[in-house]
Amino acid sequence: MQLSFKTELKPNNKQVALFRQHCRVAIHAYNNWANGFMLEVLALRATAQTVKFPTTSDLQKPLEHEIKSIYQCYYNSYKPSR
Repeated sequence: MQLSFKTELKPNNKQVALFRQHCRVAIHAYNNWANGFMLEVLALRATAQTVKFPTTSDLQKPLEHEIKSIYQCYYNSYKPSR
């Protein structure tokens, strides 16, 4: 027999604003930055098959150094998993 539990979040206005901010940062990091990075890797692999696909940690390091200094909202939303 399998049991499941449903949990409903009831955030206040401040928490809703934080949820939205975190979602915008995640969407920006994935859609704009990571996809562009992967397209560059795929273009390099078209000429040289020895180029490897980056792992999550390979993507996280440049994101922290390049993007966080440009977009201040990342400091409030992004926390690296270490």
